[in-house]
Amino acid sequence: MSELPFLTGEQGKGPLLVLLFFVSAMVVAGWGTWEGALPWPGEVEIAETGREAAIGGRPWILTLDGDRVLGVPPVTPWAIALSIKTFGSNVFAARLPFVLFSVMTLYIVFLVGALGDRGISAGLGWITRARAIGLLSAIVLAASPLFGKYAPHVTSDVPLSFFSILAVLGWLIMPGRRSGAAMWGVGLVGSILTGGSGGFFLVPAALVCMIVSGRGRRVWGDPLFLGSTALALAAGGSWLAWAAVTGSEGFSGSDLWTAALGIFSSPADVARAFLQGMWEAWKGSLPWSIPATAAVLRIVFLRGEPRKGSALSEIDGTLIVFTIAILLAAAAGGRGGAVSFVPALAPAAVLSAREIARWSGALTGYEAPRKEAAGERRAAEGSGRGDTGIGIDDKRDRGIAGDGVKRLWSFNQAMIAIFCLLMLLLVMTPLRFHKVYNDPVKDIAEVAGRLAGKGERLGNYRLDYGEYAARILFYGDISLDRTCYEPGDVGREIAGDKERIYISTAADMNALNGQGVFPSELDVLYRSGELVLFVASD
Repeated sequence: MSELPFLTGEQGKGPLLVLLFFVSAMVVAGWGTWEGALPWPGEVEIAETGREAAIGGRPWILTLDGDRVLGVPPVTPWAIALSIKTFGSNVFAARLPFVLFSVMTLYIVFLVGALGDRGISAGLGWITRARAIGLLSAIVLAASPLFGKYAPHVTSDVPLSFFSILAVLGWLIMPGRRSGAAMWGVGLVGSILTGGSGGFFLVPAALVCMIVSGRGRRVWGDPLFLGSTALALAAGGSWLAWAAVTGSEGFSGSDLWTAALGIFSSPADVARAFLQGMWEAWKGSLPWSIPATAAVLRIVFLRGEPRKGSALSEIDGTLIVFTIAILLAAAAGGRGGAVSFVPALAPAAVLSAREIARWSGALTGYEAPRKEAAGERRAAEGSGRGDTGIGIDDKRDRGIAGDGVKRLWSFNQAMIAIFCLLMLLLVMTPLRFHKVYNDPVKDIAEVAGRLAGKGERLGNYRLDYGEYAARILFYGDISLDRTCYEPGDVGREIAGDKERIYISTAADMNALNGQGVFPSELDVLYRSGELVLFVASD
């Protein structure tokens, strides 16, 4: 062990290991974001909403092709708009905010996992047990296939992951800390303005923690916490209320309020979606969901048996409560798809890492040095925290371990971190959604944007408007007409404007050419895949 100063000992280079991880995470998540296209209709709709917010001059009124958008929370398009203002209207600018949100989520997860690192003097070295758990938590999240797949996606669920875990971090370091109250408040209002009324579910989760935890009751008695909560609810709730009141269908017709209304109006459907979401998140996070499940089972069934291991800890219990609340919010929102449950992965990753650390501690025979354990107990008592984050029972916590045991434990944790880092690179790379993606719609839109006149709309024959309109706008800055299905309608429009450009498939254009409804033939201006741009020949 003495031959490995890079990883162990009082002069260990732990910060370099952490820096290596976050640089790797940034590179892997961001690689290729400047290539290809935005393949999903939902993705490009949000990107186009952000682009119009950047060029429209009124970002508080979100639009898509000039029509007001009521169901998109504002933080996501605002982040895209800021990026487009900086880097221009392109795919890289649309994706960059989500790469940054994903890396910031990993950093907050690192801080949550390292919460047990309190009261430890600098002489004990950087890779302490708590910091190693924090690093392991970030690596578990990054190496989760579900998170790795959607990390650079243009979707509100990625920033929602950041804001929700930021709120959890603020909750865990309160009461009596201004930084904790600020993190809770920013996380809560960010969750509301990113996830709609589902962001409110963090408050009931905090109420549950208050009921089951003495520290939770102290947090609710903290004026800083109450003030930050009130401000966050007022700021987030007022924007959602304004969007509903100024919309055409009020609160019941606003997608922003779907989660709050759905939890009362259709509890059976929410329960089914919740169970389905738990399964999707569990399956999509293998193998890291296994230790998280083991932690839940241990807490539920071994709560009163400390001789078999740790009893219920406040940090673990808090993580479980907030994970359930986030899953429930996603289920009540009714948007569907595995991506909706991505925000629940962040607290679950910390829970998983803490359980892996318990297993590792049992295998290596780790016992906290007296100085370390006493310091953490004093820090926990001084801050009102009932759980130190150490994760071992009191009898072992009072033990005295030599420097060799400490070094062995540190080395073991470092090896786990390096192994998971390799898993990160192996798992995330083939699952990157943003590999080069040849989208014919992108090619067609860019050409149509150059060929069509300013303000001219692109004709549309037998192509679904909802699937193509946002892409044509984002890539070509040209509006797409509603779908025209009848050949006679196309004939009348071309007769009125022979220079009008139409988009269709090659097969439909050829069939249209044989209908005999035009005074002349149709000429292909550009073809990409099965899509064509055509006009009537002179």
